Amino acid sequence: MDSVQPQKRIVILDVLRGFAILGILVMNIQSFAMPSASYENPIIVEDFVGVDMLVWIACMIFANGKFMAIFSLLFGASVLLILDNAKKKGRRSGVLHYKRNFWLLIIGFFHAYIIWFGDILVSYALCAFVLYLWRNASAKKLFISGICAFLVYAFLSVLLHAVFLQMSEDDLIAAGLDESTVYQEQQMETRIWQQGSWQEQFALRAEYSLAMQTIMFVLYTLWYGLGWMLIGMSIYRSGFLRGEKSKNYYLRFLLYGAICGITAISFGIICNLEQGFSLEYSGTIGTLWNFFGTIPLVFSYVALIILWCKSSVFHKFRNSLACVGRMSLTNYLSQSLICSVIFYYFGMFGKLARWEQCIVVVLIWSVQIIFSQLWLRKFSFGPCERVWRYLTYDFRLIRKN
Repeated sequence: MDSVQPQKRIVILDVLRGFAILGILVMNIQSFAMPSASYENPIIVEDFVGVDMLVWIACMIFANGKFMAIFSLLFGASVLLILDNAKKKGRRSGVLHYKRNFWLLIIGFFHAYIIWFGDILVSYALCAFVLYLWRNASAKKLFISGICAFLVYAFLSVLLHAVFLQMSEDDLIAAGLDESTVYQEQQMETRIWQQGSWQEQFALRAEYSLAMQTIMFVLYTLWYGLGWMLIGMSIYRSGFLRGEKSKNYYLRFLLYGAICGITAISFGIICNLEQGFSLEYSGTIGTLWNFFGTIPLVFSYVALIILWCKSSVFHKFRNSLACVGRMSLTNYLSQSLICSVIFYYFGMFGKLARWEQCIVVVLIWSVQIIFSQLWLRKFSFGPCERVWRYLTYDFRLIRKN
């Protein structure tokens, strides 16, 4: 999500952004289509067997957290890119940065409370308010700061695990964390999304959004998002993200990152299965295998895309992904709108198996790839990107640029 002028765009970033915005739907659709607890715990509301089990495992290894990480990484890189462009034009970069992310915050609030509670824009805007403090840091300092943010999340997970171990069964019941209460909440959630009035859905959406923007933000999203943004700034500043390293350099990241990441995440899945996806484990330290396994795997993904951009293989499809990336805000919001209509307003919530959800994902991808190409043939920016620029810059400045 950025507002860089078309003639100054870095193609690698656009392709990566398109790759991330399409990939993020693989996990997001599970929150649209199924009770929220099933996102991390596949046995709570379904039979964990057959094709659906394989789909869940594949999503956990290759998608869960990976595309959000790439998206966050690119957000950090775009912060530096936009600040650098502002300085070259003699603009007040600090004012531009905070004004831009203030409006992103407002867009995020609208998205979260009117369309979908799983919004990430509010968290991005809040992280960006802090991110500005690192604008002049070296690549090394940025990378170390990002790893430190990850370690804070790890510490909080261990601390939360220790708290759960000290809680009695009565304490869990009082906190609404016992299996019976969780099951009743899933039943209530299913009824509201399938049959509830707009007022009931709005109330539930507001409740979940508030939890995402407070508890989940402090315990997870802040550290995950900020960490990847700082790392994105680091590898952009070092030239890695701009494709300035050698082919062998990227090949090493591709190979070793995939091996280390997939191994760690797979071991974590085995551990969670052995623990029966218990809240005290799978909701705390059980997430760390995927969390830290995602780091090398994301670098593997990024290296793969950069190598692809340096080649002529499937260049037409690569250009299509770049179009999707140039309209990332529009495509992100439209994914939520489309899925909300399908699962909440047409009553399809809880009625599609995981493998059937994959079909919906592919159909939405097809629509967005085609629409993005057609739109950018006539316009320089996507519709939501245009609105964001209008709010960030004054109208005369937009016309001039």
